[in-house]
Amino acid sequence: MIWTVVGDELCLNQTDAARWFGVSVSMFRRYEIEPSVKRGRDVYYTESTLKDALRRQSYKQGFQEGHAAKPQNAADIIEAQALAELKLTEERGETQALKNAQLRRELAPVEALTLALGSLAGEISAIVDGLPGKIKRRQPKLNKSDIEVIQRECVKAMNACAEAGLDWDEIELAE
Repeated sequence: MIWTVVGDELCLNQTDAARWFGVSVSMFRRYEIEPSVKRGRDVYYTESTLKDALRRQSYKQGFQEGHAAKPQNAADIIEAQALAELKLTEERGETQALKNAQLRRELAPVEALTLALGSLAGEISAIVDGLPGKIKRRQPKLNKSDIEVIQRECVKAMNACAEAGLDWDEIELAE
């Protein structure tokens, strides 16, 4: 940004004033800020004019977004924008770190884990389902009531496999 001396005041041209606001020139024009000085086609804005416009725009934008925003000074607004950009940058970094961990196969999406657990539960159920018959063949001396006890326990195990899933509440408590 290049400050220009116009008369006895420091001013910014429209392009630099838009940059000062952190918006494009076309967006700056929508703010309908009256220039402090006009020289032919060139328009200039003083710092005080820009700060007042920034306060008004912030106040107006706050009401449009649903909060009763109070006018702030330019330094507070610039600091808030910098903090928001920093937070966004940190979140982008976290997102990229998670993607990299997934590519290294250190993390897996919940859908993949759910699919793997479902597949494993199905395999376990199939094995447990065949246990009573295998035990009966290996131990022919077992009576019918013994085999029924084994079958009941196998059914309990198969039901537990069918209900297997991620319990988010338990996971959060463990952390």
